[in-house]
This record gives sequence, C-alpha cells and structure tokens, in this order.
Amino acid sequence: ILIRVDGYVNYTLYRFHRNGSPDYGFAGNGRRNLTPGQIANSYARAGGKGQIKGIGIKGFEPGPNIHSITSLPNGKTIAVGRTPYRETKDGLKRVAIIVLRIRRDGSLDRSFAHGGVYVKAFKDRAAMGWSAIPRAKGKVLVSAEILSTRSEFGASVMMRFKR
Repeated sequence: ILIRVDGYVNYTLYRFHRNGSPDYGFAGNGRRNLTPGQIANSYARAGGKGQIKGIGIKGFEPGPNIHSITSLPNGKTIAVGRTPYRETKDGLKRVAIIVLRIRRDGSLDRSFAHGGVYVKAFKDRAAMGWSAIPRAKGKVLVSAEILSTRSEFGASVMMRFKR
C-alpha cells in the first residue's frame, strides 16, 4: 500500500502479509517513508539527467505523483506516475513519466535504471505513467500517456522493462 502524506510531499509504503498483519521484514517495521529528495538524489547520483524534484520550479507541486503501484512476483514493487521535469522557455510546465522499482526492504532498487528511478520526458510534451503490469521472467509493461502541447490530445504508450 502506498499512502501520500504530509500534504503531498512524502510517501509511506506499507507491506502486509496475506492475512492482513504487517510484514515486519519490510524496512524493519512494515513501512518505509520515501521522500522526493530521496528519489531525486538517487536518480542524480546514478547519472540521471534533468531536475525531477519540482522543488524550486515555480508552479510545480513538489515531487513525483504516483498513479499506480504493483507488486512483482519476486517481491519487488513498481510505482508509476509523473514527475515535474522542467519549465520550457515559453513558461509551460512539463511533467515526465516516472517509474520506481523498490526492493523487498522498501529501498529504491539501485540496479534498475538510474538508482531505482526511470524518467522519460518528451520534447515539448507532458507525459505521465498510469499503470504497471507484471509479465513473465521479471518483465514489466507500463502504460503511459503523452499529451499534446495544449493537453487537448494525447497518445497512449506502452513501455516494456526487462528485469
């Protein structure tokens, strides 16, 4: 379970057993806080390009907005959504697709993309991820949408991630 707390800045991930009891093997107490700063720092340290925090960009809400979270058969979790990415020269705010892979202990899986964080931006387009579907052999399909410059028309996109 993923819950957005603190007004919309931080997330808390909770993991439960099938019987509803907390999984204390997850982050030691069944829950893990994940902040926009942790996500952005992990992404930047691993060589990711672009500002993804949104903090300091006028008119952006701070941090990623998660639309979907999916458990994988290997115990990892995929979170999909959008993140503030940049402001264009004409003052338009752009958001990009964000995909996080989270390990069984609740930390970002640094073996995935850039420090556990994948960001896909499209030139002069807003984009956002909507859902993730686990596939065979550890693969994941992510559905996303790319909007036109005026957000009137969009295109659906499917992305496939290997392990």
